[in-house]
Amino acid sequence: MKKYIAIITINVFILLLLLSCSDNNDEYSNYFTTGNYYLDGDTNNACIQIINDNTMRFLNFDIEYLSYYLIAEGTDYTGKDAEDFMKRHNLPDVFNEVIAFEFNVEDNNIYVKALSDSNEPNDALTVNYRMKYENKDTISFMEQIYIRCDINQSV
Repeated sequence: MKKYIAIITINVFILLLLLSCSDNNDEYSNYFTTGNYYLDGDTNNACIQIINDNTMRFLNFDIEYLSYYLIAEGTDYTGKDAEDFMKRHNLPDVFNEVIAFEFNVEDNNIYVKALSDSNEPNDALTVNYRMKYENKDTISFMEQIYIRCDINQSV
């Protein structure tokens, strides 16, 4: 009898564990649909537009400042070196286009793939922090909060 109770308890525990994992995956897959995350929730401000589960755009940002900021965060370049790097790779144009990203479920970070020096997809510069998925309606980026609004409207 004790053996059956132990087996049932273990099976219930495993079932609950599997159900909790599937719920988390559903939450993240629902998050990466078209969504516009506006600075402070004001639709007149800068917007992080999540297009799908691996592409995004920066809308209404000061692109020169954004480029410099992301290079300073994603590389060891600062000052004149960062400016030269931005020019060499034409980063303002890159950040005006659709860019790839990856979402890491373990740390809730959105990793932006900004550019590539070659034709190899794994050679992209990746900005690896300062963009954090806080919850389904909020992204933290550049010490600011971006709130999801008008998720069915394309900007």
